[in-house]
Amino acid sequence: MPHAAPLAFATGAAVGLLGGMIGLGGAEFRLSLLIGLSGFAALSAVILNKAMSLFVVITVLPARLAAVSAAELGAH
Repeated sequence: MPHAAPLAFATGAAVGLLGGMIGLGGAEFRLSLLIGLSGFAALSAVILNKAMSLFVVITVLPARLAAVSAAELGAH
């Protein structure tokens, strides 16, 4: 199966992109795919899903701060 690694990468990238576009609500979407489609054990899927959620927050925060200044957020 020489095409297994690129296929797994492409599938993971698509799930990550769609889950990231949904935001943290994408966690429920990702979790079901990790368990059902990818065959992860439930505990491993939950741990990986939490790590992906943390990555989404860390990645999105600078983009959000570019759109809305920290000073404006601080006023709230």
